[in-house]
Amino acid sequence: MLSAATPAPPAVRQVEQPDDQDALDSSAKLPDTPMQDQFTDDPFDYVYTEPNADAEQPHLVTHVKVYAIAEKYGIVGLKSLARKKFADQIQAHLSSEELPEACQEAYESTVDTDRGLRDIIIQTFRSNPDLSSRKDVEAVLRDTPGLAFELFRVASGLPITS
Repeated sequence: MLSAATPAPPAVRQVEQPDDQDALDSSAKLPDTPMQDQFTDDPFDYVYTEPNADAEQPHLVTHVKVYAIAEKYGIVGLKSLARKKFADQIQAHLSSEELPEACQEAYESTVDTDRGLRDIIIQTFRSNPDLSSRKDVEAVLRDTPGLAFELFRVASGLPITS
């Protein structure tokens, strides 16, 4: 009766240990797939760099739309990245035909209180007053009252928001 009360030791299954040669030969354990190449190549052979966007093409409207979508869905990191890329692109492409369209899109696709892109646009106009003399920019200023009003307030020395 005493032997029935004491638990029996758990059954231990003997696992075969691999030879040292098998442990060293890790490629023998990898599947024969394209993934195998990533394990045989030295990952430090190259330095990863972000793909260089076509610097000659302005992507101002694209960055504005990505910013607006990121705001809509609450993706803070994407919104920040789109803002940074927009700021870089607007300085590089001041004479671009896409600039007025991007300004209009920024004012139409974001709420008045979202100053992310709007402050960049206002600062760009302040730094480059000759932008207002372009015919395409003038047409957008006539069609985008929010932008025109903010530029008026800045020119008058008033704060943008009241």
